[in-house]
Amino acid sequence: PPRSTLFPYTTLFRSISSQVGCRMGCRFCASTIGGLVRGLTPSEMLDQIYRIQEDTGERVSNLVVMGTGEPMDNYDNFVRFVRLLSSPEGLNISQRNITVSTCGIVPNMYKLADEGLQITLALSLHAPNDEKRRELMPIANKYSIDEILDACRNYFAKTGRRITFEYSLVGGKNDSEADAKELSGLFFVSSIVLFQRLIRIVTCFSFRKSAIIVSAVSFPYWDTNSSTRNSGMEYFTERYCVVLFSFGIGR
Repeated sequence: PPRSTLFPYTTLFRSISSQVGCRMGCRFCASTIGGLVRGLTPSEMLDQIYRIQEDTGERVSNLVVMGTGEPMDNYDNFVRFVRLLSSPEGLNISQRNITVSTCGIVPNMYKLADEGLQITLALSLHAPNDEKRRELMPIANKYSIDEILDACRNYFAKTGRRITFEYSLVGGKNDSEADAKELSGLFFVSSIVLFQRLIRIVTCFSFRKSAIIVSAVSFPYWDTNSSTRNSGMEYFTERYCVVLFSFGIGR
């Protein structure tokens, strides 16, 4: 079944799925092990929200589409879902409280910028260069980091909405000091905040201050062929945070 997650903070925060399975093949993500079964319909995505509200007796007010599947690979259904979700005739959830995560399907990122929506875009970056990104994420064989960042710049220019860059620390793959130094070179950074195991870096990214946030969390490395994982969880974000500071991020 589709995966959805409730984060019970001061407001009800929900992560939902956009597909049954996933064909993107990211090496750190267990959702892709069984491949893609199908995309979820708008009504099936909405049903995840109705069910959590029914189970908790509270209204969902913040939403991230970061569960199983790649939303930009189920583009039409995803966009229809957002319009229904934010409609006054529906749940009327503010589009500014909706975030969609993508591994970087560039053409659909450009399409999304022209939809007239006010949702936040989150890019799964996970590597400081194309070579390492190709090892972790097969989508990088089609779209380079430069192409993806250009699409992010376009999204910001068209919508004015901040961009979130996700960076999962995978043990022995993208968590070295050299990786941190190279990552820091991608952004102009104004501040950094460490919350438990989450690194949140506020950057300029050639737009304006506080335009973009980079989040990094420790994550296991899945072998999608054998369904095993390495000891990536042993690599704590506290260490990486210190390394990023040493290269000027947060100063």
